[in-house]
Amino acid sequence: MNQRCDCLVDETKRLAKFLSELRFGNLPGPVVRKAKNCLLDFLGVTLAGSTTVEGTIARRFVEDLHERGPCTIIGASSRMSPLIAALANGIMAHALELDDGHRFAMGHPGATSIPAALSVSELEEANGKDLIVAIVAGYEAFARLGACVNPSHTERGFHTTGTCGTFGAAAAAGKLLSLDEREMANAFGLAGTQAAGLWEFETKGTMSKPFHAGRAASSGVLAALLAEKGFTGPDTIIEGARGFCRATSDTYDLSKICDELGVDFGIMHVYFKRHAACRHFHSAIDAVLQCTENHPLSASIIKAIVVETYSMAARLSQRSAESPLAAKMSLPLSVAIATVKGKAGLNEFSEATFKSPDVESIARMISISVSPQLDREVPRTRGANVRIQFADGREVSATVKLPLGEPETPFSDRMFSEKFADLASLFLQRPSVDEIAERVSEIEHHSVKHLTDLLSQPNSL
Repeated sequence: MNQRCDCLVDETKRLAKFLSELRFGNLPGPVVRKAKNCLLDFLGVTLAGSTTVEGTIARRFVEDLHERGPCTIIGASSRMSPLIAALANGIMAHALELDDGHRFAMGHPGATSIPAALSVSELEEANGKDLIVAIVAGYEAFARLGACVNPSHTERGFHTTGTCGTFGAAAAAGKLLSLDEREMANAFGLAGTQAAGLWEFETKGTMSKPFHAGRAASSGVLAALLAEKGFTGPDTIIEGARGFCRATSDTYDLSKICDELGVDFGIMHVYFKRHAACRHFHSAIDAVLQCTENHPLSASIIKAIVVETYSMAARLSQRSAESPLAAKMSLPLSVAIATVKGKAGLNEFSEATFKSPDVESIARMISISVSPQLDREVPRTRGANVRIQFADGREVSATVKLPLGEPETPFSDRMFSEKFADLASLFLQRPSVDEIAERVSEIEHHSVKHLTDLLSQPNSL
């Protein structure tokens, strides 16, 4: 077990000190631009997520609590306390499997950090610069801790979005509460002792996966609010002998916590998703779409599909599903849907599609194996080799090392804007969609309320 590098001590305190001292003026231009993109992407997936079954349940649940406050529930007319708003918005943000992620941390920072940042921004009547710094801080804590404990953390069954997301949410909320170094360390201590989330959801695709994001966001806000009042937590929560790393992973690298702080910002390694499936499948989906040139194919013309990929993707190989989330967590079904539909977006993961004869037939034709070479390259790449054998004897193949949306393979500006508009338009009229995009682009010049007022207006479709 790599418990620490000799040159590093007090990782929790050092990270807390850096984040407590972080200011908007410290942020390079590309970091600010990436934070705005993360915010816009979050708003798109959350507005769309508010229309899902999970989003509807979460919204009705929190409204039934009658815990009124100053904080926006995205897609609702009522305002709630920061803890409750973060819970609901986090659930909705992660409901569609379209929110951003971090391949080195192996989780989704946006669905945890941004709900916390938004709710506390409204509580504190913060400005847009404060919101940007809080988002960057949240992503930084999430990215560094996730990279430190993974892949062992995930292999042991912990869901990074729920566990490390609690730290990210605490950092984001702590920045907006102006926590000092000691208070931020206390917030981390309180966040770490709440951190939870298990991968058992993948067996049946239950709603606990988005619940992890919402609960992490809410727990992080709670940790920061308590720390602000003087409530203490262990300031060795990351590196301690009975702390987070040792308790939740067999191997970890504490050098990832503080190495190049202020130079290499975690948010710059975030990816955006085109396909509404688990990120581990996106290289295989992209490869299939290259093979088919985005044209839908029927099962009658296909003999077999061979997928070689890395271990973490290959193990998600169930060939049937009882819910859309279960289908999104299945490599065979995701590849089959992309083959049959020519894409794998939000609408393609309906029950009518993943239980259709064509999709089920192709899913049975797919063979999955682990490529030792691709396995060795994780997380530097997360690749897939795909070969389609046709009934007439033809064969096509493609290899994708990094799917579209990674920093090395970025979305075009048009693709990014279209994703936001398509998702947000599921809830809002197009003029409001365009106005949200404009306000995000200029958020550093306005109050956060200038943006959140648009997120709960009763002008939904």
